[in-house]
Amino acid sequence: MDWCPSIAFALCLVAFSCILLCLYKHFFWDPSSISLSLLRAGLPVLPYSPVIGSVAHLKRVRDAVASVVLQSPSDHDIAPLALPFYSRTHLQIGIPFVYWWGTQPRLVVCDPDDIKQILSTKFKDYKKSDVTSKFLSRILGIGLLTSEGEDWHNQRQIIRHAFFQEKLNGMVDIMASCALKMMKEWQNIVEKEGGQAELEVAHHIKDTMADIIARTSFGSSYEKGKAVFEKQAELVELMMQDVVANSTIPGYKYIPTPMNLRCWKLERIIENELKEIVEARRRAANTPRSSSPSSSTVPEGEVSVFDENAGKILRLEKDLLGWMLPSEEQVDRLGMMKLNTRQVVDECKTFFFAGYETTSHLLAWSVVLLAHYSDWQERSRQEVLHLHMEEGQPLSSHHLSKLKILGTILYEVLRLYPPVPELSPRVEDSKNLERLHLKSLNGMRVPKGMSFAVPVLILHRDKELWGEDANEFRPERFNEGVTKACKHPCGYLPFAFGPRTCIGQNFALMEAKVVLATLLRHFRFQLSPNYMHAPVTSLTLRPRYGVRIILESLTNLEATRDLS
Repeated sequence: MDWCPSIAFALCLVAFSCILLCLYKHFFWDPSSISLSLLRAGLPVLPYSPVIGSVAHLKRVRDAVASVVLQSPSDHDIAPLALPFYSRTHLQIGIPFVYWWGTQPRLVVCDPDDIKQILSTKFKDYKKSDVTSKFLSRILGIGLLTSEGEDWHNQRQIIRHAFFQEKLNGMVDIMASCALKMMKEWQNIVEKEGGQAELEVAHHIKDTMADIIARTSFGSSYEKGKAVFEKQAELVELMMQDVVANSTIPGYKYIPTPMNLRCWKLERIIENELKEIVEARRRAANTPRSSSPSSSTVPEGEVSVFDENAGKILRLEKDLLGWMLPSEEQVDRLGMMKLNTRQVVDECKTFFFAGYETTSHLLAWSVVLLAHYSDWQERSRQEVLHLHMEEGQPLSSHHLSKLKILGTILYEVLRLYPPVPELSPRVEDSKNLERLHLKSLNGMRVPKGMSFAVPVLILHRDKELWGEDANEFRPERFNEGVTKACKHPCGYLPFAFGPRTCIGQNFALMEAKVVLATLLRHFRFQLSPNYMHAPVTSLTLRPRYGVRIILESLTNLEATRDLS
């Protein structure tokens, strides 16, 4: 048996050699081979550093502009601050170019025909970047933003019912109630300051968006839901502090760093509390209506919510949770599909993240631009006042369709300050590569596993698509709608494009219209001298130093004019 140790040693040596070969192939050979073939095809390729790729260079460029502030809110050429790596490389070598996110080659694409192929005509051959999906799945689980294939199709089929226009119209009362609550808080602050006050409004807007999302997601359980969402917002902020390590270092999320320990705790709390809400609603959905004490007062399918802001009961045909949890009777009668508890929990996370993050930043940038461009603020205010609403009367769905000027302003804000400034799908597998032909690759076959970055913020400033005034704030370019504003349908991507277009875009635009119309009706505002114009991308595009504005109450202004 003396030969046993020798055999064991030999096997260990072979296994160790195989591991070394696999690591060498993954971290050195494959990237070098892909880089060489891309260079032969005439594509600019940034140097590859083992394991981390171009990430160190990307981080250096980002850190170099971390303290830069633009001189004026009129300066909308924000790519050097918001997407500094793309902007600098674009100026140096142009687009397309290839860089390395870890060991994954990423082709930066701005050609609208290529974007159409990736996002629409051949979207089944592309899916979310592995890096992006793994990072987002820590926050959202496997929800609509991160799922693929049949799972994505089934989830979208169920959830889309909640976003039909007639369903959204039923949510306007709740949106208006939350907007009125914020308005009253601001009114009190202004009155205490004698009719004019300086206020940092970004966090007020975030609180209001969280309130709207919680109420439209969970109905009468909104207080529990909002408490969970506050923890999810904290989780997002923590993870964004170290996004590079989170998404590029293998196994980083399993290392017990202080940040990871806090994230793990938040993940457990969010998961458990959402499960409790979902299971309680599932039991209620399957309780026979004859046994429910409130069955005589609440019509079937509706969710009643007592709203202290409005001082009355508001009704939703269904909240989001209601659409995701059909009763057994509805499943049998209508042939509806069912989501399990795990899927419903992940969709709740997704809805909050997508609705809260993107819409709160859309509103923040809208306030900045309306405060800076006083002529557009006045034009949109007159449009709101022409609705001839009585004092205290909230906006309703039929009012929103009349706010045409406000609609063009929102479209222009989304063009100049898109909430998600970069999209990053990738090739799914090798079997379909032969039929993928991108102009940006100069006729070369798409390498297996290549990802794509679409810098939306740079695309929205392309003068060939938008004209010489692409860097200017001109809402009138959308007077005839989105399709007439740009020379190519894939030149405008605030909500992505194709089958994976954001399902909640109409919800977000309705929220924004309701909140802005409420503020315009009661206040005149201008940017504070203390406001610093510094857009920064932290997954979403946000104002680095918040939004400080000077508020004046229109009621006080009118009273002053009357006295004079």
